[in-house]
This record gives sequence, structure tokens and C-alpha cells, in this order.
Amino acid sequence: MSEHTVVLDEFDTPHDAHAAQARLEAHGIESTVTGVLPDTGGVNLFGVAPQGPITLAVSPADAERARQVLAGPPVPDEEVSEQELAEEAESAITGWMCPTCDTEVPPDLAFCPECDTPRPEATA
Repeated sequence: MSEHTVVLDEFDTPHDAHAAQARLEAHGIESTVTGVLPDTGGVNLFGVAPQGPITLAVSPADAERARQVLAGPPVPDEEVSEQELAEEAESAITGWMCPTCDTEVPPDLAFCPECDTPRPEATA
């Protein structure tokens, strides 16, 4: 990103700023989050370092489109159950999973190459 940027918004938490940044990236807009790290140059009476504002900035050419993206409703994530995630993960395994160290072992090996655990017997 060039040195010249336009600050789109200030955020209370780094999480909110990075969520907005992810929305922009999903639309192909490059952005920068600044002010996430506390300013350690000074500590107040209570031992807390002051923190500057957390900002999200884009290049001037992308500013208008970025504002439109952030003003629009967020696209909801597709809801996927834990069961569906587990089934998808299991279908991606081509061999067997070591019950001791959770290493994916090729189907032609009888012992785990990481911990030498023998392949478990198939259960009915």
C-alpha cells in the first residue's frame, strides 16, 4: 500500500478492526490496521501503557468502495455443524489416524512413524 492512505474508521478493539479489514480483503481491497500495539513510551500511575486509536486505512483510490463495503450488511458465514466439519475432516484422511499422537499415517504402514504405535484393529 502506498504511503498516502485514508482512515476509514476508528475502532475500540483490535478484533473489530481486523473483522472490518477481513471484509475489505474479501472484496479485494487492501487495507492497514494501525494502533493495535500499546504505546510503551509512557506508563500512567496505574502501570497501564496508553494506547493510540485503532484505525483502518485504505488507499485513496479504494476509499469510496471500501466505505460502501463496510456500510453494507455483512455476509453471514455459512453455518456448518461440528458433525459436518468432523465428517469432512475424516473424508480427507487417506490412511489412518494414530490413536496416540494423532498423526495421519499412510494406509500401507502398520505402525505410526512418529511414535511406533501399531495400527488399531478395525472395529465392527
